[in-house]
Amino acid sequence: MTTGFPSAALEGAPVGMVVDPHEQLALVVSQIAIAALVIGIVIWRSSRATVGVNLAVILAAGLAVTLESLADAMLLIWHPAIGQWTVLSAYGHHVPVWVSPCFMWAFGGQSVWFLAALRRKASRLQLWKLYAIFALTDFIFETPSILTHGVIYYGDQPLAFPLLPLPLYLPFGNALTTVMAAVMAYIAEKHLDAARLPWIVVPLALTAMTATLAAYSWPVSITLNSEVSTWVRWLAGLFSIGLSLTLFLVIVRVFGRDSRTATPA
Repeated sequence: MTTGFPSAALEGAPVGMVVDPHEQLALVVSQIAIAALVIGIVIWRSSRATVGVNLAVILAAGLAVTLESLADAMLLIWHPAIGQWTVLSAYGHHVPVWVSPCFMWAFGGQSVWFLAALRRKASRLQLWKLYAIFALTDFIFETPSILTHGVIYYGDQPLAFPLLPLPLYLPFGNALTTVMAAVMAYIAEKHLDAARLPWIVVPLALTAMTATLAAYSWPVSITLNSEVSTWVRWLAGLFSIGLSLTLFLVIVRVFGRDSRTATPA
């Protein structure tokens, strides 16, 4: 297979794995159905003033599929390519069709939830609770595709345990990615009249997600793609979690309200 990515990032990747056609069909249909359900709920729960921005956030999350091949190359993630319905290929990695609708409901739906919390001036404790929920649900979201081999984490992954299918630095970082898309949408609402021009939120939220991916993952990415020992990779994984928590702490300090003055959830 021609990779088009001249680095060590594909060493050890299970490039010969074949996609199960029945599992692929189930993933595509289920993710589209869940995305449609979440979009319907968002429209139903949104006001006329917020519906445009909320849908723009979900669209940005769906377009974040364009980042998946970069994340795959950085963090040694593989989607089986033989027999795959591919939406795009880059860096030697091939992203399946089901990823975009999955991002729309998983990342996009959570971003809209966090954006609603920012709008109502949620307390710092409430924001921390949402972040914890997002990290936990990211773990739950990814488990089925990992167990069915729709996604494979290869290489000497840090913070990976036999009974836990997802390397533990990822839920903290993915939750932060969701949060940053919401924060950018909130800033756009406040300063760029995004309620009248919701399309402006799409590139801003997508850029925020891109920057967040780089911000939390660079320690793991560098060590995974370098000749270093396992313990160095594990330190990098712990450092990545620390970065995610620190960045979220900044968000909470800037946008969270004191519990005595916050609007009840």
